[in-house]
Amino acid sequence: MKQLSLLVLPLCIAATAPAGNWPGWRGPEGAGVSLEKDLPETWDTNRNVRWRVALPGPGNSSPIAWGNRVFITQALKSEKRRTVICFDRADGRQLWQAGVIYGDNEPSQENNPYCSASPVTDGERVVASFGSAGLYCYDLDGKELWHRDFGKMNHMFGNASSPVLYSNFCILNFGPDPKARLIAVDKRDGHTLWEVEPPKVDPGEQQPARGGPGGPGRPGGGGGFGPGMFVAPQILTQADKNGDGKLSREEFLALADVWFDKLDSEKTGQVSRD
Repeated sequence: MKQLSLLVLPLCIAATAPAGNWPGWRGPEGAGVSLEKDLPETWDTNRNVRWRVALPGPGNSSPIAWGNRVFITQALKSEKRRTVICFDRADGRQLWQAGVIYGDNEPSQENNPYCSASPVTDGERVVASFGSAGLYCYDLDGKELWHRDFGKMNHMFGNASSPVLYSNFCILNFGPDPKARLIAVDKRDGHTLWEVEPPKVDPGEQQPARGGPGGPGRPGGGGGFGPGMFVAPQILTQADKNGDGKLSREEFLALADVWFDKLDSEKTGQVSRD
């Protein structure tokens, strides 16, 4: 995951560098490689930086550039708003900010703020995925051209799938989510061209995710990560015979006996590493 969690994000544009376009996440070829020559190899707060600007909050999305403009997605937590911000590439002046208010809580992880998907542009329009708040398209002056609502996303780590523009297609990996699918819309008006669902995971191989205060999947962030978060739900599902959502000592011991019998297939009375 790309991590840009500073409140002040340097938008590094070297004074000596050619003004090439960087239209989406990982650049013009999707490889994360710039074709420009003689770029600076080092920079700090002031050296080899033309300007820098304070952003409203942390974020994981990458800035993109086209012509004399730089775009980045940002969530305004206090306003429950998800936005695209456009800056002048020459001096860092904010030219416009456009977005949508979305009040519902959306599960995520503390290091993955809302608006983690990078925007994409073809020089005529800018498209940004705001997760559950929808897919939005603006012209280069910030006027909304169209938007689509594909439903609410629900995943313990949140989402960060950046849209892709190809020919007249705008392609979005809507997910991760139980309703995950690959969606292609017409970039000119947003109407759906096609959708395809990924192969289904065998339920026996899929671990249930449980969120809550202080745990993974908490709305807006928070929670840890470790093997226990996958094992514990499986234990509860298998051992909770009366379906009360609680595990008694007797239920746990009964499950332990079942597991031991499976591991001790030769009835030796012990289980080895092998």
